[in-house]
Amino acid sequence: MKIKRLAVVAATVAVLGSSLVGPASAVSIKYSYSGSDYSVNSAGGTLVSACDREKDGRAVRAEYTATGSSTNNSVTNNGDEPDCAGGTLSAVVYRHRIIELNPIGASDYGSWVYPS
Repeated sequence: MKIKRLAVVAATVAVLGSSLVGPASAVSIKYSYSGSDYSVNSAGGTLVSACDREKDGRAVRAEYTATGSSTNNSVTNNGDEPDCAGGTLSAVVYRHRIIELNPIGASDYGSWVYPS
């Protein structure tokens, strides 16, 4: 009887504990490309980075929209960064894309990607 009661208590604690913690927030890591440049989101979905892999002197920008927002935000890598420049979101990313900025012509836009 005592073992059965302990099992019921343990099961109740496990159920209540999991409902208090809630599910972990995770999204698919997605990339948007323009040539070798790209934007990428973190697995937690709260970081978007603009990565300049061409080192051609042109800046790249990761344009992104957070979940529940209609405003586009951006983080820019000025073309001199050796790696990636990142921007932290207050909510999980809904979509993002890379833009290679061209000061004398049309900029190159990567496709919007939608982490889920």
